[in-house]
Amino acid sequence: MPRTLQVSLPCGLSRTQGVVVRDAVIKKMKGRVQKDISELSAAKNPNVSEIYNALLQACVESVGEKPGTSLLFEQLTFGDRDWLLFEAVKLMKGETPRYTVKCDRHDVEIDVEGFDLSDLPVTGIADEAALWLNVASGEALTVAEWEVQGGVPEKTVRVFCLENADLGTRALFTYPKGMHQKRLNRITEDNVKVIWTLMSSTCMHWKDEERDVRAPNGGFKPDFWGDVDLDALQWAQAAFADALPGMDTDITVECPEGHEFNVKVSATDFLFSAQTQTS
Repeated sequence: MPRTLQVSLPCGLSRTQGVVVRDAVIKKMKGRVQKDISELSAAKNPNVSEIYNALLQACVESVGEKPGTSLLFEQLTFGDRDWLLFEAVKLMKGETPRYTVKCDRHDVEIDVEGFDLSDLPVTGIADEAALWLNVASGEALTVAEWEVQGGVPEKTVRVFCLENADLGTRALFTYPKGMHQKRLNRITEDNVKVIWTLMSSTCMHWKDEERDVRAPNGGFKPDFWGDVDLDALQWAQAAFADALPGMDTDITVECPEGHEFNVKVSATDFLFSAQTQTS
């Protein structure tokens, strides 16, 4: 089994002027990462972002020509960060590692047979469909559309558009990255604060029946959503969540007693133990 493997990121590391870096090299983890993660997880208030960065530091050698560093990992999308960890699991343990879950209802452990990590659905970002926002003008076009106008401007960021004609609402968001995960670490057990914080920190332009505002310096304050009509906000929250690229890690398991339940698979389940959540 090789010690390193070149992979292609489903979302990619976005640069300026429509450039996306997808090549990455992953490597086998060393034993010391188990101690590092154990210490970070044992903290009074575990920092999820630090734990992710430590895991990525241990299994990612490079992205493009850049070596794997915490600063680099903070520029990766949520989806790519998760995906890289699963690729590291496959490098070390193969595509069908042993996988055990527990059914709490019947107090029985189940070996999930035929489970293949490669079967977990992954949604990436297609280069031809991605929009690039000119920070100066507020115009967002695909690379092909920019080329018609003479080329992609120097100061651009990759965004996605949400639009609801019935509500008269249109919004542009950047893709959430590792640096946004750091902001979420301070929020616990409050889904409204989580989605408000994530949406406000990635929203670049919001237009509805009452306002047309841009945030060229990296988003709005979370309280911005308090003045948005509730129907528009609820639509935007659902559409935002649906539009995010990443991995679908929910699987359905059936115990010998016929009880079916869902389990959210985590790469750390395979890296440090053979058991996932219980149900």
